[in-house]
Amino acid sequence: MPPGWFLGDWFITFSNQELYRLFRNFIWTLTRPCLDGACYAQEATKLDTLTSFQLVNDTKKPNATYFAYSHDTSIAVDAYHSVPAGSLASQNNTYEIIGWGYDSNDAAFIVVFETPTASQTVPSLDIFSRDPSGPSDDTLNAIKVGIKTFGNQHLVDLLRNVTKTPQDGGRAGDTWPSCNATCRTNAVIIGAEMRTDTIVLQSIQSLLTEVVRENWICPVDNQQVKEKWAKEK
Repeated sequence: MPPGWFLGDWFITFSNQELYRLFRNFIWTLTRPCLDGACYAQEATKLDTLTSFQLVNDTKKPNATYFAYSHDTSIAVDAYHSVPAGSLASQNNTYEIIGWGYDSNDAAFIVVFETPTASQTVPSLDIFSRDPSGPSDDTLNAIKVGIKTFGNQHLVDLLRNVTKTPQDGGRAGDTWPSCNATCRTNAVIIGAEMRTDTIVLQSIQSLLTEVVRENWICPVDNQQVKEKWAKEK
């Protein structure tokens, strides 16, 4: 991917991960790590990830938004080892961007493979978009065809259970997610406010195994993306 293209806010719009169906308006926000006003270069191998979401059927605090903060380190091209901060560090996992581009409505998307954390029983195949509605229908179909054509049976098996995740506009009036010093400790995510059976970041984690090593670009080629990104900068 072009340097910096991956940064910013992504809506998690499709996934096979059952745990993600407990979340609504789920957003990944990726930034360059900064300290005392100095930030890593866009080409750096370090990222900070802020995941934020509301809960489905949250009767006590239906409009509450929860945050979790992680440090990500590049381990291969477009692949990262993600370690949550503080006491949630045992919930680390690995993810790889296996597809990326722009849909027919000109909205950027990425296809992500994630190894499972301790609170998940299977790996995740996710589709993120800059648009909360997700990629356009024709692009979504092209992504599915691309995964099948790619020929990795493990991904094909995960694809069978990929469904749309809840994006209901419940955060439409909010500012984009950000994380202060307290948020970066992950201390506030643990407590009586959230049931331990519904939160992704609260059980013991073992280190993960499989990473998809191939790079797969769909449905536009790498050069098109680079040219478009150069115009947007």
